[in-house]
Amino acid sequence: MIGALAVIVAVIGAGLPLGWFSYPPSNCSSGVTLDGEGASLLLPLMSEWEGAFRANGSDAVNYNPAGAGAAISSLSARAVDFAATDEPLSASEYKGMPGTVLTLPVTGGALAIVYHLPGVVAPLELSGDVLANVYLGTVARWDDSAIRSLNPGVVLPSQTIITVHRSDAAGTTYVLTDYLSEDSSTWKEGPGTGLQPSWPSSPEQHAEQGNSKVVQYVAATPYSVGYADLTDVLGTPGLQYARMENPAQNFVLPTALDTASAIADRSRNTTFPSASGSWSNISMVNSPAPGDYPLATLSYFLTFQTAELGLHSSLARTDAIQQWLHWVLQAGQALSGGLDYATLPSNLVALDEAAIGTITFDGNTVSCGLH
Repeated sequence: MIGALAVIVAVIGAGLPLGWFSYPPSNCSSGVTLDGEGASLLLPLMSEWEGAFRANGSDAVNYNPAGAGAAISSLSARAVDFAATDEPLSASEYKGMPGTVLTLPVTGGALAIVYHLPGVVAPLELSGDVLANVYLGTVARWDDSAIRSLNPGVVLPSQTIITVHRSDAAGTTYVLTDYLSEDSSTWKEGPGTGLQPSWPSSPEQHAEQGNSKVVQYVAATPYSVGYADLTDVLGTPGLQYARMENPAQNFVLPTALDTASAIADRSRNTTFPSASGSWSNISMVNSPAPGDYPLATLSYFLTFQTAELGLHSSLARTDAIQQWLHWVLQAGQALSGGLDYATLPSNLVALDEAAIGTITFDGNTVSCGLH
């Protein structure tokens, strides 16, 4: 009897580190509804993902596009299952969370610079440095020499530029300010990079809450300039958006293809941390390849590695979270390109898949959706 017991103990001791005694897979579809919150940039894709995922089984996802800043606060308060953001957690946000957060890239997108210039037909060409000076207020009129030099032969109006920005903490603002900080030392040392910087006082300045409101304001207001995700821009007939200068000094109009290329190129030359580490220094802007669009971004899901820290935690809910994340990385990617988002490079999919397998409930790993 003692010998048999010793064998059992030895087997358990060997099996625990290998995950032999983790929770077995549940039925992986138990009628759970997950709650997510985050970036409005993801709303068109999330709407498509929600419907397709619900059709895949009995689990569902509700997504509230409250903005990246609100979502990070909700995750910290353990009020959502996952947050979605275009800005990785800052070092202080990461340390301030109640437990280890997994940072999972789920898609890529582009930020378009939108404007309203009556009589100007061809897309305007702009650089990061000139755009920074527009928002800083030092380039205040459309016919300023800095803009004219980038657009020879274009008749520009002698009108004051109305700058538009997000009033709420927003992932789109993070992408814009990340780009401006790389191209303008004055911007980097002044407002800097973030979800909600202190905006300088340009001659005519306007703020709107939410991505769609920025688009609506620019569409209705001559001589304005703003920023919005590419999907919303392409969904607004007649909206003008700029060709932006990349590090190869080419002016590129945003498309899903040149955005996906930018993310793939930057990813090949980036050493990514583990999903449980800090991603605060990761950026996809300004890929050096000649045809890449410079204002590219990854969008992330943030969720707790220890599922008990999440909303209404249970084994069934943990299974649903794992199944949802796995579905997004597989079937969900096929829907991205058709909506003008970028599918993930294979190295990021592999990093995410490994991270999903580390999610635990009650001290044990679970394996729903990972077969």
